[in-house]
Amino acid sequence: MKKAIYLFASMFMLGATLNSCSDDDNNTSGPVPTTTIELTGDLTTRTLTKDKKYLLKGQVFVRTGQVLTIQPGTVIFGDKDKRYINH
Repeated sequence: MKKAIYLFASMFMLGATLNSCSDDDNNTSGPVPTTTIELTGDLTTRTLTKDKKYLLKGQVFVRTGQVLTIQPGTVIFGDKDKRYINH
């Protein structure tokens, strides 16, 4: 009886492990972007694309009348400028 329980538990664990693996052909992450573009100050109308990395340096603004479009999957980093930190 104990052997049957252990066998059943082992088969269950094996099945759960194999079921959790998948061949996901819908992987949209794509290649890791290598080009880094620094953005500072007031931005003009532009599109940030997922094939590049963007670094916001200090305070960055999108002013009235300008449009900033960011593609899904775009990597954006921030680097604070100590001149703008209130003490």
